[in-house]
Amino acid sequence: KEPWAYPGQARAAFGDDPRFRYVLVPYLHTMNHRAAQGDPLVRPMYWDHPAVSAAYEVPRQFLFGDSLLIAPITDPTDGVTLMGSTDAWLPEGIWGDIFTGTVYRVGAGGQHIRLHRDEQSIPALLTAGAALPLARSFSVRPETNPTAFELLLLPGAGGTRELVEDDGDRLSRTAVAWDDSSRTLTIGPATDPAVVPARRDWTVRFLGAPVLEATGA
Repeated sequence: KEPWAYPGQARAAFGDDPRFRYVLVPYLHTMNHRAAQGDPLVRPMYWDHPAVSAAYEVPRQFLFGDSLLIAPITDPTDGVTLMGSTDAWLPEGIWGDIFTGTVYRVGAGGQHIRLHRDEQSIPALLTAGAALPLARSFSVRPETNPTAFELLLLPGAGGTRELVEDDGDRLSRTAVAWDDSSRTLTIGPATDPAVVPARRDWTVRFLGAPVLEATGA
């Protein structure tokens, strides 16, 4: 409640995190509609991987919606590296950190990994093929459907999603599909044009730092 009482780096995080929450609203809104149909927004790892014993060994890690894996930093900041860390488990596939851009390729059975971050972010990993819809500006009011989007995309697999929006009474869905083999992104029309702005700008940002085998980062 008194951010000015903390060191500068912590104060910066206090401002950045609420702003990012507003940027994330299109994804949150879409996932909340899924939750209303019975698919929880926040799920333990074993929810999607019940047959994998490693999924039960990371109780602080969780899946956030259908596209993100969150691994909160739980160990104190190291006095030399000035980074905190956490033990995480990544399922098989390709994962990209939406804050650092680092990409991890994980083989069959998943992989335990030690993740390190400073105070400015936590590991938030996007699965390959998922287009993460973000508002391009944090100043957009949450109840207003954005006129400008940024799609954050990690190549390596195909994927589809529906962007769900409403005006309080009516619902509109916009299909977004990524074909990894042809490297083609298709954004369909809104099912109810009256719900969304008449004109929208779309920016696509690809995660693509050098791929790291998931043995440590």
